[in-house]
Amino acid sequence: MDTFCYRKGSIERLTEHVLANTLHRITHDREKLWIDIPDPTAHELEFLKTYFSIHPRTLESIRHGASRPIVEEFDSYLYVVLYGLDEHGHFVQLSFLLGENYLITIHKRHIHSFELLKRDIPLIASLLSRDTEFIMHALVLEEVSKHGPILERFDEEISSLEERIMTDHRDDIVKRIFTIKHQVITLRHHLSPMDSVLEQLSRKGVKFVMPSCADHFRDVYHQLLGILETIDNYREILNGLLQVHFNIASNRLNDIIKILTVISVIFMPLTLIASIYGMNFSNMPELQWTNGYFLTLASMMAITVLLLAFFRNRKWI
Repeated sequence: MDTFCYRKGSIERLTEHVLANTLHRITHDREKLWIDIPDPTAHELEFLKTYFSIHPRTLESIRHGASRPIVEEFDSYLYVVLYGLDEHGHFVQLSFLLGENYLITIHKRHIHSFELLKRDIPLIASLLSRDTEFIMHALVLEEVSKHGPILERFDEEISSLEERIMTDHRDDIVKRIFTIKHQVITLRHHLSPMDSVLEQLSRKGVKFVMPSCADHFRDVYHQLLGILETIDNYREILNGLLQVHFNIASNRLNDIIKILTVISVIFMPLTLIASIYGMNFSNMPELQWTNGYFLTLASMMAITVLLLAFFRNRKWI
């Protein structure tokens, strides 16, 4: 548990024991608190219940993980759930408990943006001097902004696929398209529910959120909408690439079938001639012809040439 207390223009870091003993004075003097709890223990959750009157339902949601991003208003705090990214790029639930003069952030894995902010004491002081929800805004903004580089990587990969799709007909390009499509869908699955949460936080009159901070949340909300729109565009492009690949594969298959059909049609009369003169009947006058072999070969060649000319004239080959 990392606790930062803003008092008279400066930041003081408090231990859990000191916080418990001075919480009444901090509340009375309207000092500002930011408490960050990575991977909360049962003891820390019990501490929140005891000293901040956190509802058991909220603690249960934090303990087991909320099903999706939500905003819930309680008498003494606002409970907000969003998603962030850990250092490995995996989604992790972020829980925010925003009260009158405090912000409690809870997450089960370490988040890089949280650690960076905790090392920037002047920035914490600047944000808490305005109010605790500005800490929350800074963290949410950083987590939403993390998706910018992710979208850039998607853009580069999709551009590469667009260049390869016309010349590379191997199956691995389809696997790559499906892999990227799955990643895009997963990204949208986690980000899409967040837009309603940020839209709520951007409204004027939300409990514990100053109107000036609501304007900042509106900017984050619009940024998220832009990300979702870009993701939808990527899905459409990937669907189009799949359709193009399948059309190319279908055309190539048609070309192969056409060539095989032409070869089959050419060999059908040749096979017929060869099979007729391959019979062993004794009464076949042509078998006695001196030039019968050469005449048969010549007629086979003539049939082949005529069929090829016919196919070319019909533009079948």
